[in-house]
Amino acid sequence: MEFVELAGLIELRKSCPGAHWFLTLHDVLLSLGRTEEDLFEMDLIRQFDGVITCSPEDAVLTPLRQVEVVANGASTRPRTESSDERSRAILFQGPFRYAPNLAGIKTFLSLVFPQLRERIPDALLWVLGGHGAKKLAAACPIFDQPGVEVFDYVEDVQPFLRDCAVSINPVENIRGSSIKLLETLAAGRVCVSTSDGARGFHDAGLPALLIEKRIEDFGASIERLLLDVAYRHELEAKTEGALADYDWKARGAELVRVIQQKIK
Repeated sequence: MEFVELAGLIELRKSCPGAHWFLTLHDVLLSLGRTEEDLFEMDLIRQFDGVITCSPEDAVLTPLRQVEVVANGASTRPRTESSDERSRAILFQGPFRYAPNLAGIKTFLSLVFPQLRERIPDALLWVLGGHGAKKLAAACPIFDQPGVEVFDYVEDVQPFLRDCAVSINPVENIRGSSIKLLETLAAGRVCVSTSDGARGFHDAGLPALLIEKRIEDFGASIERLLLDVAYRHELEAKTEGALADYDWKARGAELVRVIQQKIK
């Protein structure tokens, strides 16, 4: 079963004698306070033969002693060329339908981007906000800044990744782990992320992943990445070889290993 929303299907296991039941929790939404809703979910989770999360941070929130962690992955095909040395574009991929994305980019626009524009007047911010993003942004004055462009749903993000200088992941109070973060690194671009946004990858040894505790701390890292092209290109190049463990094939093999161990 994928996602806790389908955990209730465990009630069908009586009709499938001998089958092993596994639950993948992509986002562990349990709270430390254990609400009535949490207790209901925990009762369902305990009935599975195995539970898998995408990050160690999520694993510790589950009610089981033994929870397996299988990290998310990405297609690590050969990356695009190094970022254009003339680019001053900052890319944010964050559909507004997910509340932390909208809250995070608003904080960035309020506390970071205006100061960046003062120091780097040609800095740009491209916001891929998903369906309805332009309409929502038009009603929110914080988006009305020079250099900011909001896009609705984009089917192919590769042209944006190719043309940007750096990507950002300014999200807080989230669960799970970020596939878009890995996709950015796989495309050969540096990502500046909050600690929350980098869940699951803190100890991954990815040079192009720069982690800041707070969104308001992004400014110095982004400024250096935009202005020091040699430094930026060095981080891009160093990360390519470090992504092998996060290719989907490697992650799939790890999932198979975990399941085989459980059903022996």
